[in-house]
Amino acid sequence: GENAADISNSGAYFHQPLRLPGQYFDDETGLHYNLFRYYAPECGRFVSQDPIGLRGGLNLYQYAPNPLKYIDPLGLTATVGRWMGPAEYQQMLDTGTVVQSSTGTTHVAYPADIDAFGKQAKNGAMYVEFDVPEKSLVPTNEGWAKIVGPDSIEGRLAKRKGLPVPEMPTAENITVRGEKINGEVEAKC
Repeated sequence: GENAADISNSGAYFHQPLRLPGQYFDDETGLHYNLFRYYAPECGRFVSQDPIGLRGGLNLYQYAPNPLKYIDPLGLTATVGRWMGPAEYQQMLDTGTVVQSSTGTTHVAYPADIDAFGKQAKNGAMYVEFDVPEKSLVPTNEGWAKIVGPDSIEGRLAKRKGLPVPEMPTAENITVRGEKINGEVEAKC
């Protein structure tokens, strides 16, 4: 057989504005629109700063390393970091949620910073960065935040008063960024 019709040279044009997850092609600018900012695919970065500022990471213009896996269509996710042992790391990978500490409150570097608490981290600990919904963070001191869980003081009080009890948030893009070996912090790319 032959094809009933050959449309390869018909001159027909189909405009498809959808791009990577969460993006829409803007004809006027030639950029990809992501609700809160524009992305320039030729450069591999955004042309405006992250709407959540440094809470999304140190590079205010970065785009995720794998756009099929790492998406944030609304720009409302924050990258945080935490020193942890292998068991906590594995539990985060297995459940896809932040692990509640024994006190019910999990403290994180916000924005992510490998030097935060690195001197106090135990040998063999890993520095792990991950993304959480920004609304799950309660800023504490500069460069720090806490994630309040159901067993925290706040969670227990909410339960006693019949209010909504906080849940541990999802954790995405969980990545080991460093380790503490022989008393030294060793960063990984």
